[in-house]
Amino acid sequence: QTEIWLIPEDWEVVELGKIATFNQWFQVWLEYQFLEKKEWMKRFIRIVDFTKSWEEPIRFIENKNWNFHVKEEDLIMIRYWSQTAWKVIRWFDWIIANNMFKLNFSQWNLDYLYYYLSSESVYNDLVWWQNSSTMPAISFWYVWKLKLPLPPLSEQKAIAEILSSLDDKIELLEKQNKTLENIGQALFKSWFVDFEPFQNDLVESEMGMIPRGWKVESLDENITFLNWTALQNFKPKNDWTDFNVIKIRELS
Repeated sequence: QTEIWLIPEDWEVVELGKIATFNQWFQVWLEYQFLEKKEWMKRFIRIVDFTKSWEEPIRFIENKNWNFHVKEEDLIMIRYWSQTAWKVIRWFDWIIANNMFKLNFSQWNLDYLYYYLSSESVYNDLVWWQNSSTMPAISFWYVWKLKLPLPPLSEQKAIAEILSSLDDKIELLEKQNKTLENIGQALFKSWFVDFEPFQNDLVESEMGMIPRGWKVESLDENITFLNWTALQNFKPKNDWTDFNVIKIRELS
């Protein structure tokens, strides 16, 4: 038993600040950010590249300080913003903005540390420690004091390999699901939009050509709608607690 939970006897619990150092850059003014990349420039990454990537153009800056240049294997933590705060990211080659910081480790397995620092338990701890509700942010002191279980290096590598293998399988299944989804959409379009199986037996309708025997009707002729009111207006009058409520934010 340890201060975090039960761990094997040959593991230890350490504070993140005892095994890591942090690099955080300063703010780069907009006039020093460029839309066109030159040979001596690097991609400059900001929080908006994660939260509003469809609105913000890619930007580049001069690569003057390698302390803030992160490589694909490096671990980066995002400090601010409700959608991204406390997230740990990697697999990029860029220069980080002042609202992120790089975690530097000397001897530990980075894959193991990435998986642990990306875990739900760490995320929940950091959410608890956030120092603002309107603009959530991480204090370096809290990150420094964050406790994590460290197995021997060989076990770190083994754990990371298992988790990486599971990630690869999940990615493969997601690609297969996407392929099946595309096939399903293509079949639906073929049958119910282009009417390819019925090309020799189409008739005119108010919506255009449709297969013979089909008809055009409005949606409200075939279904009924149920729309309730705001839940807080109706408090429970008994002890029933087994009804689930679906909210719009849970569907997005």
